[in-house]
Amino acid sequence: MKAIQLAKNEMSFQLLNDWHDRFAAALKFEVDTKRIETSFGFVDVMIGPPDDGQFDDQAPLIILHGAMAGAPFALGELYDLPARRRIYAVNIPGQSTRAAQVRLDFRSDEYGRWLCEVMDGLGIGRAIICGVSWGGGVALQLAKASPDRISGMVLVVPASVVSGPVVKNVWRVALPILRYKLFPSEKNRDRALSGLLTSGDELWSPYLGDAIRHWNVDFSAPPILHPQDLKLLTAPVFVIAADHDLSFPGEKLIARSQALFPNLVGSHLLTNSCHSPSFLPADRQNFTRIFKGALELISSETKSTTKSTLKKDCSADQTVSEAGQ
Repeated sequence: MKAIQLAKNEMSFQLLNDWHDRFAAALKFEVDTKRIETSFGFVDVMIGPPDDGQFDDQAPLIILHGAMAGAPFALGELYDLPARRRIYAVNIPGQSTRAAQVRLDFRSDEYGRWLCEVMDGLGIGRAIICGVSWGGGVALQLAKASPDRISGMVLVVPASVVSGPVVKNVWRVALPILRYKLFPSEKNRDRALSGLLTSGDELWSPYLGDAIRHWNVDFSAPPILHPQDLKLLTAPVFVIAADHDLSFPGEKLIARSQALFPNLVGSHLLTNSCHSPSFLPADRQNFTRIFKGALELISSETKSTTKSTLKKDCSADQTVSEAGQ
């Protein structure tokens, strides 16, 4: 772990922090925020909806957002699901203004230990973990270090599974971003974002324009994992990929997921989609349906595995009993 400065200066930090509040204010459902203190510093967790006991029969769902974002950024892309299911959206240190300004080390077990401490602070033993982009890389660090804390995983265009084409990324993403930094204008901003966003958005487009200019961007990608890293992960995994994703190409991502995850129960390839899926209302609703279907499949798989285990245990008990007669 090392201390960092998230933004270019204090004014930049405040600007990005204000964007967090704007995304939170745009949510169409009620949320609570709880601050958790860890050995890696504080982290704010957005919880929606507030606890009224009606979701006790559902596995907790923890969401880890992408780079240069935050908890409300991820929650807002799930349409109305957080109003119907208890969700914990966690701000990631080094990638959000609502967590400690530190960067954890992917070469160690720091991200896994950090997330375990967050779960302990929330009183959660096991949960379904959803990782989006960079957050997918963080989620997989937990899967590597403490797979017993995971009851299921939904990975959305996740890091740490495959890498994208370097030359195309430089041409379509890096150079347009550099042009926008040197010559900031709405036209250059939209050109810089065209390789990342499937559609423009009244919040996301101007926010990312500010983020590109004011964030101290960490260009080091989370490391690619290998089957040996996840050999102890028995929880069901569902992967959502995008066919036009330059960061983590969709078909390549799904193909490698089949070899990487011991219990891949499903996948979905978003069509005509860049790294960030479409922000259009109908597309947001469709994405939420896909996401909800993934959760249902994971829950079904988990219940089936539990019943199978109980059946085996009962059979073993019966054998022991018969042997003792």
